[in-house]
Amino acid sequence: MLILGFSQLSSGVLALQTHYALGKFSRSKASSLALFFILGVVILSICFFVSIYFLISILSLSNQIVFNQITIWIFGSIFITLALFCLLFYYRRDKNSQLFIPRSLAKALGHDAASIRTRPNATRLGLFSYCCEFFLTLPLYIIVSIALFKIENFGLLSIFLAILFILAPTIPLFLILLEYHSGFNLADILKNRIKNKPFIRILLSFCFFIIAALIIYSGTF
Repeated sequence: MLILGFSQLSSGVLALQTHYALGKFSRSKASSLALFFILGVVILSICFFVSIYFLISILSLSNQIVFNQITIWIFGSIFITLALFCLLFYYRRDKNSQLFIPRSLAKALGHDAASIRTRPNATRLGLFSYCCEFFLTLPLYIIVSIALFKIENFGLLSIFLAILFILAPTIPLFLILLEYHSGFNLADILKNRIKNKPFIRILLSFCFFIIAALIIYSGTF
């Protein structure tokens, strides 16, 4: 949840979208477009989680998944690789807050953010921006689905944890909205993002390392 809550790509796109929307529309419409952007992220998060959870459930019940030592080390290695990626490559090596995505994709996201005029388009942009970090989030959805499948007999507890996990990606998005409603502008938000670069990089890397260590040390998910 910490990793999803501190991911920067979707929140950066929303910051741009809201900045341009405030320049063209009323504050209420800009807020409405932002909420529909967030809705797109939530929809995709639900789709990711539900599809992966049911796939894990079907494979587990049919004994198609074998959790042996090799599987443990594969997943552990994946999370170690992601930890190193976040530490070394999540941000580009410059003084700005540019992320790892190709510049052509960044320009496309920026262009889309500037041209959003309708709620469906804002929702689609939310969906697309969240897809861009799929390779970072997919292992998290798999691990959480496996963990929740193992405690499904607890009923309400697993449902509550699933809802928290699904909504975790919206935390940085609502913080962006809060900053705009508190009088911040895009320049202020970008300054904060640049200022927080070292913390975000270390936090994401640390969280991935912790997951890898727990998987390898405990020998289970």
